[in-house]
Amino acid sequence: MAERDYVRIFDTTLRDGEQSPGCSMNVGEKRRLACQLDRLGVDVLEAGFPISSEGDFQAVRAVAQEIRRPVIAALARCCQADIERAWQAVEAAERPRIHTFLATSDIHLQHKLKISRRDCLERARDAVCLAKSFCQDVEFSPEDATRSDVEFLCEVLEAVIVAGATTVNIPDTVGYAVPAEYADLISTLRNRVRGIEQVTISAHCHNDLGLAVANSLAAVAAGARQVECTINGIGERAGNASLEEVVMAMRVRPDRYPYCTTVATEHLFPSSQLLTAITGVGVQPNKAIIGRNAFAHEAGIHQDGMIKNPLTYEIMTPQSVGVPSTRLVMGKHSGRHALQIRCERMGFQLNGRELDMVYRLFIALADHAKVVDDGRILDLIRQVRIARTSSRECSGQPRTPLASDAHVGAMPVTQLSNAVERAPAPPLVTTGNESEQHEDYLWGV
Repeated sequence: MAERDYVRIFDTTLRDGEQSPGCSMNVGEKRRLACQLDRLGVDVLEAGFPISSEGDFQAVRAVAQEIRRPVIAALARCCQADIERAWQAVEAAERPRIHTFLATSDIHLQHKLKISRRDCLERARDAVCLAKSFCQDVEFSPEDATRSDVEFLCEVLEAVIVAGATTVNIPDTVGYAVPAEYADLISTLRNRVRGIEQVTISAHCHNDLGLAVANSLAAVAAGARQVECTINGIGERAGNASLEEVVMAMRVRPDRYPYCTTVATEHLFPSSQLLTAITGVGVQPNKAIIGRNAFAHEAGIHQDGMIKNPLTYEIMTPQSVGVPSTRLVMGKHSGRHALQIRCERMGFQLNGRELDMVYRLFIALADHAKVVDDGRILDLIRQVRIARTSSRECSGQPRTPLASDAHVGAMPVTQLSNAVERAPAPPLVTTGNESEQHEDYLWGV
């Protein structure tokens, strides 16, 4: 860690994440998730917006009293009532922070706040002064920074730094920025704002264009040393930067992102699961890092590669993020090798002819059933073996008892034979070695 720059992870799942429709949490739920975020190892835990409701005030106060390791932050607008309420909520914390914010873009100043730039600057400076009178750790966010006039943004940041801000956050509030542009903004502020070298620069990106993680990583490369993010990427509208994606990008690609965090990555999946259980809002199956399909493989060539060496198709181990194991999903794109391994794990050693028959039936079935579970595979094995045994008996050969006979229901032998004949033979990849003629066919790389 001493050899790489340290990036603080500011988790706002309990505040900005909770603002997602359907994701609100009560006091007990916030406490449960806060305990898990503590185990995860986040540096800053933004527990809520105390002025918004009595329930949120109580939740922030409960988290501040119970969670001792990370910084506990409370959000406040740039007004006295908000700041005083925020301090009352976090004053019991071991490491309290007041996070105050005010919009600086002309579109917000004119249409939402209806104040001048001068009024904005004075409010921001006075709010930070007031927060500093309660708390040594003060963060200021110029809301909608990426659509603000750069000269005015620099002026506001200089004023709040003089007033005592210890962190200045640069929010891409509406997800408008693209990575190169956001990186340029961070670099410009580092070069032009007097005193900024004395404070931490933070990135807070929204995902309206699907660029929140990319923008956050670009900001870190440009000099930001705190990233504000949420579990599962939840948050207003399209959400915030996904904590698990930001952290794992830096962990998997230290050659491009030579930064470190204190996040215990094996707690990423459990944290995601707990959040889903609390909110009832599921994660899309193909979500990076923690989605159901993030470590699942169906395509035959992928499954074959995974069986031989997981590095062929996985750039991180599932265990490194808390996922129990890789899943080989049996579907119409699966190959013989994966089917053979699945059969062996269920206790069946199939010879070449049996495997070919089971595979042909399997593919025919998989064309209609999106996923073929173990129960259906067991039925196919039993049906094939019964057919082969009946064939032997008709030719006078003795019947050998089958371990699979105990399994339920088989179609009549004549029906099975017809099904095998009708099932189209999947294409084979032939090689110079005849023993390898059953290699998996090439489904999309």
